[in-house]
Amino acid sequence: MTLQDKLLSELKRRGAKVKVILLSGKTLEGEISSFDNFTILLREGKNSHLLYKHAISSLSFQEKVEKKEIEKLAEHFQNR
Repeated sequence: MTLQDKLLSELKRRGAKVKVILLSGKTLEGEISSFDNFTILLREGKNSHLLYKHAISSLSFQEKVEKKEIEKLAEHFQNR
């Protein structure tokens, strides 16, 4: 499991609000509903956006996510 997967999993689990800035400059805000190796499904109110990861410039969030929390999550998945 990559750092990216660990972080996205934790943000999804918390229902954290994220801001996604696309390479085009467009900004979207919402919650991560799901993700895979190539896409992120972002829920924004009643709308959902399927975003290709290669089109994302950056992702920001206000939730505090400690490195130890991500490592703990990674351990959990490795021990399954």
